[in-house]
Amino acid sequence: MKILRLTGHNFKKIRAVDITPDPNENVIIIGGRNSQGKTCVLDMIQGAIDFASMQKRTPQPIREGAEHADIDLDLSEIEIKRTFTDNETHYLTVRLKDDARTKVPSPQAFLDKLVGKLSFDPLAFMRMEGKDQRGALFRLDPGLERVLVELDAEYGTAFAERTGVNRSLKQQQGALAKLPLPAADLPDSEISAADLLKAIQAAQDARLANATQRQRLETLRTEAKTAKQDLEKLDREIAELETRLASLRQDRENTQREFDGLVERGTRIAAEVATLVDPDLTSLQDQLANLEQRNDAIRGGQKYRIQRADAERLQAQSDALTARLTEIEATKATALQHATFPVAGLGFSEDGVTFNGKPFRQASSSEQLRVSLAIAMALNPEIRVIRISDGSLLDDQSMALIREMVQEKDFQVWIEVVSDNVGIIIEDGLVRGAPVLEEPAGKVTALKEPRALAPGNGNGDKGEQKTPSKRPTSLRIPTTPAETGLSAVAPAIPRQTAGTHAPAPAPPALPLRTPVFAKRSGAKT
Repeated sequence: MKILRLTGHNFKKIRAVDITPDPNENVIIIGGRNSQGKTCVLDMIQGAIDFASMQKRTPQPIREGAEHADIDLDLSEIEIKRTFTDNETHYLTVRLKDDARTKVPSPQAFLDKLVGKLSFDPLAFMRMEGKDQRGALFRLDPGLERVLVELDAEYGTAFAERTGVNRSLKQQQGALAKLPLPAADLPDSEISAADLLKAIQAAQDARLANATQRQRLETLRTEAKTAKQDLEKLDREIAELETRLASLRQDRENTQREFDGLVERGTRIAAEVATLVDPDLTSLQDQLANLEQRNDAIRGGQKYRIQRADAERLQAQSDALTARLTEIEATKATALQHATFPVAGLGFSEDGVTFNGKPFRQASSSEQLRVSLAIAMALNPEIRVIRISDGSLLDDQSMALIREMVQEKDFQVWIEVVSDNVGIIIEDGLVRGAPVLEEPAGKVTALKEPRALAPGNGNGDKGEQKTPSKRPTSLRIPTTPAETGLSAVAPAIPRQTAGTHAPAPAPPALPLRTPVFAKRSGAKT
C-alpha cells in the first residue's frame, strides 16, 4: 500500500495541506525553508498510522490557536482518519476500501499488524550507534534475535565457568610446580612403625633360630669326633683285649649305629645351614631411624599425585568448555548464515552491524545508503512508504540510487529538503498556491465533534461511540481543501524540479454553514 492522498489541518505547524502524489512517481519531495512545516508533513504520515511512536516528542499535536486537528490518509486499500480534540485525546478510524467501506473494530491493532516502523529513516539508520543498528536489523528476523540472545547467554555462562576453572587450574598448577618430584620407587602409602618393629622382631627371632641350629650342628660335630676317638680306642683295646672282643663288638655295633644316625642327621642339618641367610638388621634399623623422613617423602608423593590428578581433571573440564564455546560460535555462524536479510553480506558482531565481514561504518557512503534503504523497505512490506529527513544532505548520485531502488521495489519515499523551488513547497503550514480561508484573528475555527467516545485501550483508540445527552453544534468557516475546492497535487518531477501551483484567484465569499456529521468517521451528510 502506498499513499494516494494526504490531508491534514492544524497538526503541529500545519494549517491545512492536501497532497495527492503523482501515482507514477515514487519519490515525493517536500521542500520549503526551515520552520515552515516540512517535517510536520512527514510527521502527519507517521501520526496517522502510529501516533504512539511519536507522542513523547509531540506533546502538543494541535497547532497553537486551533481547537482541534485532524489527519486523513488515503492508502491503496484503507482510509485512516485521526482526530485530535485536545492535546491529550485523539480518535482513530480505519475503513477498508471495499463496497461497504467497512469500519475496522480495533483500528490501531489492525495498523500495528501492517506497519513495521513507518518512521524508519535510512539516513537516521546510517547515523545510529552500532548496537542500535543491530537492534533495527534484528526486527527483520525476530527468531534469529532470540536464538542469538540465548546462545550469547549460554556462551557467557560457559565462558564465566571456564574462567573459574582456568583460575583453579592455574592455582593447582602453581602449587604442583612448587612440590618436588617424588622418587620412582617411592611407595604410595606411608610405612608403619609398628609393622617395621614386627619385621625387626621377626628378623631377630629368625637369627636366634639360626644360631640354635648352628649350635646343634657344632654339638653334633663334637659328638661325632668323640665317637670316632672312641672307635679308635676300642680298636686298640680289641687288639689288646681279645677276651673282651665279643662284648666290645656289640658295643661297637651299637656305637656304629649311633654314629651313622648322627652322620645322617648332621649331613641333613649341614645342608639346611648352608641355605640359611641372616636378615639385614642394619637396613631395617636404618629404615626405623629414617622412618619420619621417609614418610615425609611418601606424603609429598601422595600430595603430588593428588595435585596432578586435580590439574588433569581441571584441564579436561577446561578443554570441554573450550569445545562448547567453539560449538556455540559455530551454531551462531550457522544461524547467521541461514538468516534472511534484504542485502547479501549483512551480519552481526558484538558491537553492531557488519557488511561483507567489516563494520558497517567502514562501508562506502553509497553502500551504507543502499543497505539502509533495503532494510527500510524490508521492515515495511505492507505499507510501502518510507520517510527521509535531512534530504538536503543527499547528492545527485544518492538521489539517483534512491529513485532506482524504490522504483524497482515499488515503494514510495517522502523526502524532506530545505529548498523553496524543488518539490511540493510548504510555506507557513500551507502548500504553496493552496490558500485557506481564515478568521481575521488568524485562527482556524475547529469543529466541535457531535459524539463523545468511550475510553480506549491506551493506544489512542477510543472504542465504541456513545451519544451524549446533548448534541452541540457549532459554526465554522470552511477551511479544508475539500470544502474550499483547493488541493495540492504532487507532480511527477524529473530530478525533482520545482513543481508549484500558480496562485489561485481569491475565492468568492462563502456563506457560513452548519456541517452535520453522521459518524465520527468524518462522513458528512
